[in-house]
Amino acid sequence: MVNAGIVLQLDVASTIKDVDAEIKKIRTKLQKSQAAAKKQQELMSTDGFEKASEVVVQQEKKKLNDALAANDNYEKTIAEFEKLKIGS
Repeated sequence: MVNAGIVLQLDVASTIKDVDAEIKKIRTKLQKSQAAAKKQQELMSTDGFEKASEVVVQQEKKKLNDALAANDNYEKTIAEFEKLKIGS
């Protein structure tokens, strides 16, 4: 589960053997997260969504914010792995 308020970064340079494989895995996760964010945005922009209860609106906003936060974290992680490739 992704929580928009928590970011954890670990120094894993010494334990990563195949940086390219890790980048590929994270890019796959990024694509899924981007698709989830797009789906949430589409849902929230549909006619009638504004008629949903406040509880539902808040839940859907949280899902969108969590997906956007995950996107940002995946992009930062990819950038860090790219630095590992350069430093190798």
